[in-house]
Amino acid sequence: IRESLEHRLEAVDDQSGSRLREEHASIDLKLHHLIVENSGNRRLIAQMRHLSLLIESLQLTSFSSGEQARKTGAQHLAIVRALLLRDVASAQRLMAEHIEYGKRNVLQMFIKSTHEQELVAKD
Repeated sequence: IRESLEHRLEAVDDQSGSRLREEHASIDLKLHHLIVENSGNRRLIAQMRHLSLLIESLQLTSFSSGEQARKTGAQHLAIVRALLLRDVASAQRLMAEHIEYGKRNVLQMFIKSTHEQELVAKD
């Protein structure tokens, strides 16, 4: 399964437009679930199950930009490779960077949406 994800991540950059975003979203969900389910952390597993719908919605929205989808894909590929090499320190660092990148994207989307709503309200 892990090698399959690695190959899909490598191949997805050949995609473009909505196909790129859909494929990244699909891989993203599978990767997150694979990592969480294999973590052995019951609390994390439960939280991921509760947050799955929200995460899926945010992923689809954030992947509206091909650039963000490609950046996320590159991050995922680096994480998968570190996990396959059992390089715990690199995997932890890469996951932390990926989470921070995701948080920044969500905040930027929220700020942009709020700003757009304010502009519409002024008209």
